Amino acid sequence: DKSYQLAFYKFLLEGKYPLENIKTCFYDLKNIKIINENTKNKSVQELKDLFNELAKEPLEKEFYNQKNDNTYSPYVMLYKKEFKL
Repeated sequence: DKSYQLAFYKFLLEGKYPLENIKTCFYDLKNIKIINENTKNKSVQELKDLFNELAKEPLEKEFYNQKNDNTYSPYVMLYKKEFKL
């Protein structure tokens, strides 16, 4: 319910099909069931708004190591999720 996953699927198909004709779902491996979209799911418009906000920010980001020992490259920091934007 808190994810943009289904909205992203719809967003990808929006150029080819009308949004009202697209129904999305995904298979939840943890709970072994199909999850259908519902009113609690994030909408395509919310996703577009988020993309528009992100597009306003500069593309270059400065990375720094939270441990302040400068032993990690930006790649390792991304891989280990030890970074802040």
